[in-house]
Amino acid sequence: MKQDYRSQGGAINLEEGIKPNSYFKAHASELINDVVENQRTMIITQNGEAKVILQDIHSYEQMQESQNSILIRWPVSSI
Repeated sequence: MKQDYRSQGGAINLEEGIKPNSYFKAHASELINDVVENQRTMIITQNGEAKVILQDIHSYEQMQESQNSILIRWPVSSI
């Protein structure tokens, strides 16, 4: 069974959504197209550690709006 991590832009399939930096370098255009078309989020690793998130701009903007909405409702001074 495939595991996934729920994110603002959709699920990160742990078998397909995590790629090493070397794979990203060789397939950047293909990965970017997949992320944009499917509003997916991918994790890029370096030396076996997660280093970068690749996310489409629409999902990123939605995430920023959600965070701003939370900050407006609960100002830092009240936490």
